[in-house]
Amino acid sequence: MTFRSAVARLILRAAAWALMPAFALGQPERIHDAKLQTELGRLRALVQTQGFEKTEQELWQSLRKKTADFSAIESLGLLYVESKKPEQVASMIPQIPLREEDRVARVARILANGGYLEQANQFLLAFVRRSQAESWKLTDVRAALLIESGRHEEAIQILTAASSTPEQEAMRSYRLALANQGLQRWVEALSHIRQARVLRPDPLFSYTEGLLLLAMDRLPEAEQVLSEGRKRFPSSAQLCLGQARLSSRVGDFYKAEGALKKAIELYTRT
Repeated sequence: MTFRSAVARLILRAAAWALMPAFALGQPERIHDAKLQTELGRLRALVQTQGFEKTEQELWQSLRKKTADFSAIESLGLLYVESKKPEQVASMIPQIPLREEDRVARVARILANGGYLEQANQFLLAFVRRSQAESWKLTDVRAALLIESGRHEEAIQILTAASSTPEQEAMRSYRLALANQGLQRWVEALSHIRQARVLRPDPLFSYTEGLLLLAMDRLPEAEQVLSEGRKRFPSSAQLCLGQARLSSRVGDFYKAEGALKKAIELYTRT
């Protein structure tokens, strides 16, 4: 294998690692993910020492009494995903207070991260039916799940029908860009991501536009978007990765390697 091809393969692997368009997590979610990993370790130890049934029973008692230090809602979600019983997550719905949308959204992400995309979508739908209303937060999570599942038309439908505030409109445009990209509607996708960037500057939006332009073979425009993005957001690992992909595409593998190293350095800092 030549040096160039080796670097190109590294870039593609790194791109696959970073390309999680439906669940591009910000710093608050990364912190919560660390908490989830800690809780998962605790649950594994409990199951090993006292068995699954007793651990499940204790969590259900905490859920009903609302006395858990760590949300029993999320703990039960982790337990059921870890034990490959994702269908059991739906049994929590009657016990979850309607105000706990954030935890419901996180349980859906737990299911999705475990590979149970359909169960995650059904879990959200069951909660929405119980509350008889769908907030923007849950619409956004549902759209992300549908996009990740390849159900792009459904994602477009619920995003188009949902109401949102001006602050939420940027994320709606971003999701619509991803859904249209999945359908290879490149012009529509580009229009939506540019609208998102107008509404709210964000390195994720610049990165996504750069990748869209790359897919459309509009390399000078991709270079401009990614370069401007890196100047505006110098600590963005994603934008460094986008630059690495662009440099690899035009055959500048030394520049690609440098950008890739910078992306990994920035990512490990977060």
